[in-house]
Amino acid sequence: MLHFGSHTQWLKNKDNTLLLSESTLLPPVPRHLLRTFYAACTALGAIAAEAQGGIVLAFPSGCRSGFLRHIWFSRAILRRMDRLWTPWRYEYVSRAHEALAPGVPAALNGWVQSGAPVTDCVFCNMIAAVDYAAEHGMARADAEKAVHLLVREKGCYLCLNAFPYGTGHILIVPYRHLSSLAELPQEEAAEMMFLAQRVEAVLRAVYRPDGLNLGMNLGESAGAGIAGHLHMHALPRWVGDTNFMTVTANTRVLPEELDTTWQRFRAAWKS
Repeated sequence: MLHFGSHTQWLKNKDNTLLLSESTLLPPVPRHLLRTFYAACTALGAIAAEAQGGIVLAFPSGCRSGFLRHIWFSRAILRRMDRLWTPWRYEYVSRAHEALAPGVPAALNGWVQSGAPVTDCVFCNMIAAVDYAAEHGMARADAEKAVHLLVREKGCYLCLNAFPYGTGHILIVPYRHLSSLAELPQEEAAEMMFLAQRVEAVLRAVYRPDGLNLGMNLGESAGAGIAGHLHMHALPRWVGDTNFMTVTANTRVLPEELDTTWQRFRAAWKS
């Protein structure tokens, strides 16, 4: 039997029905058996157990006192829990496996198949593939839509983040393949900031966010997903957008497809 400790968080329905609780718990077992239980948790990642008409998911907390973190779900709640259907995600995720080079969707594979020199850089490949497709008969707008390229200027361009943190996640990218802002010529750095100002204005007009994140991650240790090629993030934010889904499931819910975001932003940029 698992004994519950004091609760630290609760999620209740409008009728005050407990939907979810999070607390600490202490298995009433000898110390040597607790070590075995910890080993099982480490091997399986989580332990499911029946408790008070519900299910306990127990996770090691790293605390030597023997306490575990847990989440308790009522079986009745699980039965009536809403399902979030996102069938479009299959198409979105599966397209990534059709690419022959980083940053190049299947629609632009002709550039790779032509024998052009392919790099490991998503951003450099993206621009080269778009230009090749446009030069060989594809409408430029279609080629740009394939990679969600939004705007092209003299030294930088705008595109959507292929794996966005939220709706309207824009990247401001210099054409020059550099990893450091200090190495970027002043004219191009100034253009990045000018574009950042325009991006903020357009995002505010289109999505009416409560705020925005604007910034760069320089180097892998700073969180850069593509560390070799400098880029700036512009991300609309809303009060409450870091919600239960994000905190407990490490999942972001995106209400708008990338193609729709591409169309809306492009239209607003030109207006």
